[in-house]
Amino acid sequence: MPKSSSKDLFIFIKSLSKSEKWHFKLYASGTKSDGPNHYVRLFDAIEKQKEYDEKALLQTEKYITQLPLLKNRLYEVILESLDVLYAKQSVDSKLMRFIHYAEILFEKGLFDQCERILHRAKDLATKYERFLFLAEIIKLEIDLMGARTYVGTTEQDIKNAFREISNAIEKDQQINKFNKYSSELFIKLKKEGFTRTSKQKEAFQKIIDIIPPIEDEREAPFMANFYHHQSNIVYQLSRNDTRKRYLYLNKQLHQFAGRPDYIKEFPLMYQGVLHNLTLCLLDLGKPNEALAAVEKIRSIPAKTDRLKARIYYSYMYLSLTLYVNTGDFELGAELINKLTKEGFDEYAPKNLIKQNVLSLYYFIAYTYFGNQQFQKSNQFLNRILNDPDRTEDDLRSDLYCFTRIFGIILHFELGKLDLLEYTIKSVYRYLLKRNRLYKFETVILNFLRKNSSKTSSQKQLLTAFKQLKAEIEEVTKDEYEHRALSYFDFISWLDSKIEDRTFAEVIFEKANK
Repeated sequence: MPKSSSKDLFIFIKSLSKSEKWHFKLYASGTKSDGPNHYVRLFDAIEKQKEYDEKALLQTEKYITQLPLLKNRLYEVILESLDVLYAKQSVDSKLMRFIHYAEILFEKGLFDQCERILHRAKDLATKYERFLFLAEIIKLEIDLMGARTYVGTTEQDIKNAFREISNAIEKDQQINKFNKYSSELFIKLKKEGFTRTSKQKEAFQKIIDIIPPIEDEREAPFMANFYHHQSNIVYQLSRNDTRKRYLYLNKQLHQFAGRPDYIKEFPLMYQGVLHNLTLCLLDLGKPNEALAAVEKIRSIPAKTDRLKARIYYSYMYLSLTLYVNTGDFELGAELINKLTKEGFDEYAPKNLIKQNVLSLYYFIAYTYFGNQQFQKSNQFLNRILNDPDRTEDDLRSDLYCFTRIFGIILHFELGKLDLLEYTIKSVYRYLLKRNRLYKFETVILNFLRKNSSKTSSQKQLLTAFKQLKAEIEEVTKDEYEHRALSYFDFISWLDSKIEDRTFAEVIFEKANK
């Protein structure tokens, strides 16, 4: 529950949709608690505020005697109204209601009606593999047998019931086991980024090596298979094996194709598979298939705010990634401008998680860079670098490091040579402190440091660009160093300088060979 000085209630109210607000007022007006209208009055007063101001509430809302208590109760009433509104939206909420109904009927001694409810609950839990609910339902069935003094129940019936409980718990544990491995790999990837050393590769290998195979995928629960595939996807992503990643993503897609009802019940998971598949298709140089996958994402019915936000993020992130990969930076800039006019700057920070917002800022900066709008590119990079609320966990460490290197290149393009020396030293210290000063980064920083002088002639720069390209091509023969090119296309940038062409022209030509 929120404390008196907390903004939780304010944030909660601001997050509600029009239909949710309407339903709350209808629900609150019909409650039998003391002072239901006070809930609505306080709700309206908080909703009108642009920034939470508790002192203003106490001055204008004279009926308030104990604001902390009223806030706590209002918070609860809003949750209760949403519980009623979304009671039948998910399988879990339906199962909880079924179990509660069965308990009520059981206590009233209406055993036949209780049994019918339990049968419905059991069928639903079995269909969607909600094994802990299934175990709870079977326990209630056993209680029902006892309440009937075991009339019509055999010893074998009891043994079968307890065996069903054991099987349900065992399957749930199997799902949790593979979910654990998948989560551990993902956290390691987020913390360390893609493997750039043999030591990092070994750390991922240790986790993947202890994951047991699933002997018969047809007999294993849907979610056990899903998380097992997910573990392999994250592992192959860490080591940049796109083809194997594609193989496991297709296995997940095949799972959903075989269970279309699961697409409806678990749309966020399905969206995640399509999102990752699209990125994989782009890495494989299949832009048309990637576009088809993006359209599938956009066709998913967005029944919740969270899903709506995820689809919005996917569409923007994947579209910009496509434009960056194909050199269509002008189309990317048009999309950014269109979404900006539609309220991106307000919607994204309010509805997307911080990591997604920062990732979008990176690709927006990349798109503007490719479109030669360097000032705008710099503005979005600074949103990442200067975000006062950003934590170490909000953006993958490797991506944040390259954001800083990208910033130096922007300074170079903008002609801010007076800032380069300080910025390069700052980035150098940052990378060194975090053990991320690899060969590739060292080559780039040394080049920028040596060529930051305003007195460098065009001929000298051209020679330096050619030398840097040769050094990068040599360094990136190493499989670990080659991964650095996935953050920013340094080779194409150098080619544009050497050949006196735009960055977009070079990438477009490469993409259409």
